[in-house]
Amino acid sequence: MKSAIGIREHNILLLLRDGETPKTIAPMLGISVSTVKFYCRVLYARLGANNACHAVVLALRAGWITLGEEQR
Repeated sequence: MKSAIGIREHNILLLLRDGETPKTIAPMLGISVSTVKFYCRVLYARLGANNACHAVVLALRAGWITLGEEQR
């Protein structure tokens, strides 16, 4: 598992942690739903995750995000 992620990936993980979906994340970040889904696929592959919930758990365990952390 790679330890470095970009700011956009980090923010998407935080929003997934908060229960958001690609459809709700896209307007928050000013990007398209397909772009959010692309970032999600990249994150899932880096983490070895099967879905958003699994990605969040693995990202928390790896220290990529924390429970109380805000977006950058």
